Amino acid sequence: MHKGEYAITPAGRVFMGEEPNEASAHIDVEEGLVFLLYRLSIHGRGKRSTFHEEWKEYLLKNSNYRTRKTINTSLSQRLRNLVSRGLANREGNQYSLSEKGQHYLQNFDQNSSFSSLNEEEDLSHQIDSFNQQQRDALYKRLQEMDPIRFEHTIKDLLLALGYEDVVVTSPTNDKGVDVTGTIQKGISSIKEVIQVKRNTTAAVSRRVMDGLRGSLYRFDAFQGTIITLSDFTKGTVQSALDRGAAPITLINGQKLLDLLIENGIGINRHKAEFFTVDPDYFTTEEVDDIEDERE
Repeated sequence: MHKGEYAITPAGRVFMGEEPNEASAHIDVEEGLVFLLYRLSIHGRGKRSTFHEEWKEYLLKNSNYRTRKTINTSLSQRLRNLVSRGLANREGNQYSLSEKGQHYLQNFDQNSSFSSLNEEEDLSHQIDSFNQQQRDALYKRLQEMDPIRFEHTIKDLLLALGYEDVVVTSPTNDKGVDVTGTIQKGISSIKEVIQVKRNTTAAVSRRVMDGLRGSLYRFDAFQGTIITLSDFTKGTVQSALDRGAAPITLINGQKLLDLLIENGIGINRHKAEFFTVDPDYFTTEEVDDIEDERE
């Protein structure tokens, strides 16, 4: 401002440029955008809900935002900001850190406020790698498991998912159905039949699905599910929800692993606790406040 007139400064022109600069980086830090980029780098990818609790905690500590609406809105706005600038990717409802975002984060590696997050990212990657090894080990166990025991594992999973009256059928007279159960949907209790295909080399064909549909009436069932350690042919997937036909749910090997892990079947879940130093506690403002109290 000069003699009552406003004019843009050289620093302002730099800030308005397309390239990242010191001014825009400072705003990104203050607005929590850098914090979200670090969380994206740690999680790898996730939905908006993945970051909600961390973002809420960050805002309660660093802003005046307190209501649920302002916390949710601010998170959505900042994720959109990162995506529009190419610092984050969005596929459907999943967010991930882009290559440009990774390069941008390197500017903050020496920032003491975020230094512990780099170590946290390394720790997170180590945990992810260990969990992947355990996931592979679980898959191998399922491959080598006795077929009857495998069917009982599916029974345990169904019970964990809320099914009732779950029964493993007799192997000598199962009519292509290995497990039966009922599930409550709204006010209706629905009978379901499940066929288990433990094979891991060949994709399950449509013929198997058609056979399961043909067995529904024998068990007074409304719908069916096929569970396999392998996968399904394209034709099977396309006809699983044919109009006018009984619905058949298809669960392949990777989806089965997800369900087992989510519901704690065949795994032990461990909690690891760690702490990080709070740099804000040691700021000069805190020291100044103490000096003021002494005076």
